[in-house]
Amino acid sequence: MEMTFNSILMEIVFVLVAVVLLAAVAIKWSSDNLLQARINKFQSSSSTSASVKSFEYKWLAGKRVLVTGGNGFLGSHVVEGLIRIGCTVRLLDLGKSTDVKGVTFVQCDLRDKDQVLKAVEKVDVVFHCATPSPFSTNKKLLMDVNVEGTRNLLDACEQNKIDRFVFISSSGVAYEPVDQVNLDENASTPTAFRDYYCHTKFLAEELVMKRNSQGLRTTAIRPCGMFGPREVYYMPELLAAAKAGSMKYQVGSGSNMTDMTYVGNVVHGLFLAAEQLIPASKTCGQAYFITNDSPLLLWDTVGDILMTMGYNPPSIAVPVALCSLASSLGLTSLSPSKLLQLSQNHSYSCAKAKRDFGYAPLYSVAEGLSLTLPSYSSSRGPHTFGHAKPAYLEREYRKYTRAEVAKHCTEQDAWIIVKGKVFDISEYVEDHPGGLSILNDVGGDATVGFYGPQHPPTVAEHILEYLIGEVED
Repeated sequence: MEMTFNSILMEIVFVLVAVVLLAAVAIKWSSDNLLQARINKFQSSSSTSASVKSFEYKWLAGKRVLVTGGNGFLGSHVVEGLIRIGCTVRLLDLGKSTDVKGVTFVQCDLRDKDQVLKAVEKVDVVFHCATPSPFSTNKKLLMDVNVEGTRNLLDACEQNKIDRFVFISSSGVAYEPVDQVNLDENASTPTAFRDYYCHTKFLAEELVMKRNSQGLRTTAIRPCGMFGPREVYYMPELLAAAKAGSMKYQVGSGSNMTDMTYVGNVVHGLFLAAEQLIPASKTCGQAYFITNDSPLLLWDTVGDILMTMGYNPPSIAVPVALCSLASSLGLTSLSPSKLLQLSQNHSYSCAKAKRDFGYAPLYSVAEGLSLTLPSYSSSRGPHTFGHAKPAYLEREYRKYTRAEVAKHCTEQDAWIIVKGKVFDISEYVEDHPGGLSILNDVGGDATVGFYGPQHPPTVAEHILEYLIGEVED
């Protein structure tokens, strides 16, 4: 009996070892092929460039607008978009003040009813972008700001007779840990929310929908996989992992689809929805997914981003089951829920937004990335993969003393300092709309003039291609 048991045990061990060895060989074979395939695809593609696009918003242009969370990622882009169409903007935030023409800053805590009531006076529409971090684990903060803060805003709008309210929700309110393909707004409520952030966003969205009335017309927008300049979570985390050499692996086969939505398209969707908040409109009391309307292969897109930024793409496809085993044994920092997000299909339909308020993305994903990646140029890697690097990646990025910068003070050799960053604007001087006034602070600190009322807020994005380093204090 003992011999039989030992024999069976040895056979099991032998099978397990064989499986591990075969898996290792298969992973090695697939990694070589995957890496070369991704590099070949990237080399055969063409680089894309884009600029800020305009659109005519007939009702919204020139209105008085309140933007909560206006210093944040999405909020700051909403503010910039409103300024471009001539709106008078009241920026409500807990953070620092801003000094931009056409913007009035109000420091306000959404949890304080009196502060909120005063902040909402005499505006035509509210864009409610404010929220704690989506990674916050502080349940009280999430409930107090996302739910009770939204309630305070709605109360203040009713008391001040503001009749249009646009709430920024999240696609996470519909997320479930299963394949979700082209999910629409009719999907049932998740049996369990991914985290407390998504739960409180759902509760706030419900509140906004219930408060819709003839006197206060409301809608909720659910951005899906939003990216763009000044995004501070996902893109920086991805590039930091690549820089640390931690992006060699992909979870699963890489066939899963996802949505990536450029922030400019989200702003466009918000503005179109606000335009349609008129009595008896289909938009009133409804929630909408906003996407780029072009689901992507998640891991191919990650690979393209990394190669654009000079890093090797993921080249080792690890089976989901093996990743799950490693996670359960504590061999990886990826949680089981994160592994599911990285290996499942999650895409959403924006057909309802198209139908009800004429939404269509202004920017492709490639155009959005061409406007986004320059803002992360300090995180670049060492490779080119056959593509010529953009100018902002070709230049050496290092620290300069103010004395070094001061030597570059002519029309043909012009450097400036803006907020501690050094820019070589020599190529731009002759194209500057303001002529040679751009040379007023050449060789020195141009921060004050750069952020003067003559410049739109978006100028900060366009100058990034001339970034060469930072000041050494």
